[in-house]
Amino acid sequence: MNNFIPDFMEILTEEGWAPLDQYNSKNRVLLLNSNYRTGYLKPKVVSKRDFKGSLLELTTESMTLYLKPSSKILVNDSLVKAKDIKKGDKLNKRYVWNKVEKIDAGEWEGRLFSLFFGDDLS
Repeated sequence: MNNFIPDFMEILTEEGWAPLDQYNSKNRVLLLNSNYRTGYLKPKVVSKRDFKGSLLELTTESMTLYLKPSSKILVNDSLVKAKDIKKGDKLNKRYVWNKVEKIDAGEWEGRLFSLFFGDDLS
């Protein structure tokens, strides 16, 4: 699983913010498509699995991302592994070209969720 959401995160549903570990997969989730349009959509598949291992926390001026070191992401117009991201790198346009201000690495144990919608969405 390359794209995931740690269980301590919240997602925005039509009913409001919901902790991911309490999310009802019948509820629609607010999404952003590749054309930067938003809308609510119900996932086609919700999967989860237990995880114990390294997790990176990337901080920009407007967001925090959590990634496994092996996750791939567009940075400075190149696809790179999260473990190779450095302070000052620019995340791709989906992340509004935010610069990475801080990277923290640590161990984490919990549940990872993946929401599949069938399209290129965030």
